[in-house]
Amino acid sequence: MPFYAHSGASPDLAVDGEPLAAHLRAVAGTAARLAAGASPDPALIAAASAAGLLHDLGKYQPAWQAYLRANTAGNLAIRSVPHAKHGAAYAADPL
Repeated sequence: MPFYAHSGASPDLAVDGEPLAAHLRAVAGTAARLAAGASPDPALIAAASAAGLLHDLGKYQPAWQAYLRANTAGNLAIRSVPHAKHGAAYAADPL
């Protein structure tokens, strides 16, 4: 099953949904560039990149993907699934 970060205008995620892995890599790159502009400290740049990779980790949950698919299809009755805490929990205690 493909995993998506965000939906687009189409009700079909395969048409214009943003793939989750690509989204995480793009955010990590942006965070690293912004950190590098603020400080040459490699630890800060690495931490910013890691935060970008982890910020939507919870969107890999099947329940969140089901929510995104339902919401994209116009079913607004399904409530959002928490996803932000998963990346923070992994950062605090990696496997």
